Amino acid sequence: PSIMFSLEMINPKRKKVEAVQAILDSEVAYVRSLLTIQHAFMTPLRNSSFIRQEDVDLIFNNILAITNIHKTLLKDIQNKVGDPRDSAPYDRTTNNSDTNSNNNTNSDDDHPPKEPDIRALGAIFVQYAPYLKEYTLYSEKHAAACALLDNYKRTNQGLLALLVDALLTKGCDLSELLMLPMERISKYVSQLSEV
Repeated sequence: PSIMFSLEMINPKRKKVEAVQAILDSEVAYVRSLLTIQHAFMTPLRNSSFIRQEDVDLIFNNILAITNIHKTLLKDIQNKVGDPRDSAPYDRTTNNSDTNSNNNTNSDDDHPPKEPDIRALGAIFVQYAPYLKEYTLYSEKHAAACALLDNYKRTNQGLLALLVDALLTKGCDLSELLMLPMERISKYVSQLSEV
């Protein structure tokens, strides 16, 4: 413990940089999960005939609005705060974070890694606070959505086949993914307290 304390005193900004990195990494993973909900589950169910569209609406609620908010939030964090590992913002949701390193016309060697702008991070979350009210609607309908989904799992072979296929081929469990928005705000509170 005393060695760790000494290291933190030598570099007091390190902990904040790591906290900003954790927020960025967490947001990237969260956006990926939201997109998985949309592409692996919601879209196929909207195009299916084995589940009523009203039920699809209830199960997925306002997940599209939440996804759009977080895609924009992620871009703003990348562009305004920066990534502690890189001086150039990039989109990790598409897994092509090193495309600039192969481009000789756009060398990042001229730009040393920058320290993340912590004030900009705070300003971004203040800006997005009104949009996070979408979580109120989501949480109000979450229990009913889970109950409906559980009922379909017991009675609907088409839905069950889709869920099993997604679990086997993508490692995705819809019930677990639908729980992520319920946990997101408390995760932000915890992460931002570290900055």
